[in-house]
Amino acid sequence: MKSSTDTIDNIKNEDNIENEEFQEDFNNIKFPPELEASISQILQTNDPLDSNDFNPIEYLNQMLPNEQALASVDVTTKKLQAKMRQLSEDIKELSRLQTDGGQRGPEEVAEAKKAIEELFDRIRQIKEKASQSETMVQEITKDIKSLDYAKKHLTISITALKRLQMLVTAVDQLKIMAQMKQYKETSQLLQAVLQLSSYFKSYKSIKRIAELSSSVNTFQNDLKRQIFEDFESSFAIDGGFSSQTTLLANACLVIDIMGLDVRSQLMKWYCEKQLNDYKKIFRGSDEDLVKTLAKTNELDVKTLLKNLQLTIEFENQLTKRFSNMVQALIFYMIYQLQLKTKTISTAFEPYLGLYIEAEDSTLSGMINSYHTEALPDEEVSSSVLQSSIDLFYFYRETLANCAKLSTRQPFYDLCNMFAKWLRIYASEVLIGRLPKEERRAITRDELKLICFIINTADYCYVTTSQLEDKLKDTIDQDYKEKINFDEERNHFLNVVTTSVRALIRGIESSYDPALVAMTKLPWSNLESVGDQSEYVTLFNRTMLSCVVGVHKDITNNRYFRTFCDKFVESFVIKFTNNLIKCKPISEIGAEQMLLDVHALKTSLLEMPTMGMENPAPPPPTFIKIVNKGISKAETILKTVLTPHDPPEGLVENYILLIADKNISNFQKILDIKGIKKNEQQPLIEIFHQKIHGHPTLSENSNIMSSLTSSSTLITSAQLSQFITPGSFLNNVPSENKFNAVNFKKVLSGRNWIKKDGNDGTKKDDDKV
Repeated sequence: MKSSTDTIDNIKNEDNIENEEFQEDFNNIKFPPELEASISQILQTNDPLDSNDFNPIEYLNQMLPNEQALASVDVTTKKLQAKMRQLSEDIKELSRLQTDGGQRGPEEVAEAKKAIEELFDRIRQIKEKASQSETMVQEITKDIKSLDYAKKHLTISITALKRLQMLVTAVDQLKIMAQMKQYKETSQLLQAVLQLSSYFKSYKSIKRIAELSSSVNTFQNDLKRQIFEDFESSFAIDGGFSSQTTLLANACLVIDIMGLDVRSQLMKWYCEKQLNDYKKIFRGSDEDLVKTLAKTNELDVKTLLKNLQLTIEFENQLTKRFSNMVQALIFYMIYQLQLKTKTISTAFEPYLGLYIEAEDSTLSGMINSYHTEALPDEEVSSSVLQSSIDLFYFYRETLANCAKLSTRQPFYDLCNMFAKWLRIYASEVLIGRLPKEERRAITRDELKLICFIINTADYCYVTTSQLEDKLKDTIDQDYKEKINFDEERNHFLNVVTTSVRALIRGIESSYDPALVAMTKLPWSNLESVGDQSEYVTLFNRTMLSCVVGVHKDITNNRYFRTFCDKFVESFVIKFTNNLIKCKPISEIGAEQMLLDVHALKTSLLEMPTMGMENPAPPPPTFIKIVNKGISKAETILKTVLTPHDPPEGLVENYILLIADKNISNFQKILDIKGIKKNEQQPLIEIFHQKIHGHPTLSENSNIMSSLTSSSTLITSAQLSQFITPGSFLNNVPSENKFNAVNFKKVLSGRNWIKKDGNDGTKKDDDKV
């Protein structure tokens, strides 16, 4: 077979004849001297392709000097093609410049075009020659690649045959060494056989190799049986050891090679043989611990825990003493023979309910004592009830003690007991200690107690989550998914919600005298609008006293913000309903009320920062809540402020401001204005006419939905109880009164109230 080098040389010799003809034709191309000079002047490069004496054959030989270069013919071809494309673009550009410039005559341009066409024709010929050369090279390299593949496959086959020969030889020697019980040499040969066998795993489809692999597996089983027989024959009936120590030591080397499963089987056999006598002792007779506990009629908690603790200490001593693998396995099998469970101490688990009951009884006594717990002294920095701290400390200690005894069912029962008393602590102790709803001013101590209950509920909520994590980390894996304290956390959130309502209810009772004082003012007979009314000052005093204390005592600002939001919503409802109790309200009275409402709004906006030295602006969400709530009262008062003469003006203003078609709501406005029943009918008829022209009006405006007339007035005797000289509210300094002049500026720009004069013209009512 000819070498690839000879073949390539022959191809070159055959191709030289054609190349010489091509070179001769190429050299015969002659351009006009002017064109050649212009081309040389334009190009001015060292590229061989730009030379007048360019020889393509020499150029190709330089690029493909040997056999290795042929392998990169594709790359070379691509380079030539790229070069040709670039030349084509350059030629086109030069042609365009020559054509556009007009520096050459028509004949010269024609000659240049002709020469270019001839050049392109030659280039195409070169490209065809290059393609032919590429095809020839690919045919040559195709045969070379085939030879490479054949060589690679041949090498793999030879390697496989050699290893197969080695495997067969090793198996034969292995069988001989095993038959002679030369276990040291057997272990070395077995390791070699197993390594060689792993090489032929992918050749299992070949019959000869499959048979050989099966033979190796059968031999291993026979060898294992032989070694086990050697071990059995080396021990006497009483467990005594024979003198074949070297033989068995070398056999252990073979066992290690066979794998962990065979090794474990041998260790298990050895342990069972050594423990035959123990089986006779621990076969379930009267000495069994489980049956002994079952036969006991009455178990004392102290005795039970004492014996369980001694058992655990015994287990720990054995674990420390039997530290190596064989001895630990013996210790484990003693447990299996005696109890068929993991440890001796698990025999006590069914009876640990006595321990859980004892802890449950202790917790019951603790919870009962918490109902009368006193608030912490002022000197104490704690802001939560001490009972909550004591409760979780007891939980922590009990958890640690129970974990030492068991982390299975008894521990799970303990978790359920913890959850039960957390629910009871939340519902009976915390909520149960909230002040009862009474028609009297709330005291400072009661406010403080409510705040402490909120703080305690928050502390219990967070600590309950930590307790849950600790229980999950400690309890046995089988019980982890059962531990869930979501219900208990919800109980403490409910405590917070109930306590916030209690705070609002208590402060409402404190500012009720201000609302009662509001109803006592002669709203129908006011002659002019003055500064803010006295009831506003009384309300502000109450607010300042209560809110400052609440802000100081509630540690979680999020809950204080919730309190402020809910307080504003509650106050707006009470104040709006209190408007009915103030009827009749004249137009001047409504203007005075609008001024008072603005002053109340200012006070409410200061709630989140009351008592602070450098108060920040209230949160935007809180401002929105205040504005939304107060706007309802302002809208009602603006409607009441509208004169009922002419009646159309009042009806139109009601439709504009209240924006509903509810006759009952319209009558409430008329009642507040003090319009008598016999005078309301014409207004109601006009209202009927007007609402038909407004089909988009709502059935019942949310502004009027909370306005009722069924509230009970507080008697004078009750009022005197709120403002007795000993009340804690009396020592609070009053706020600056809201200036009526400033409020007049608010009203001066209003154009939503019009009333007709006698002359039929409309004029603004800016009376203040």
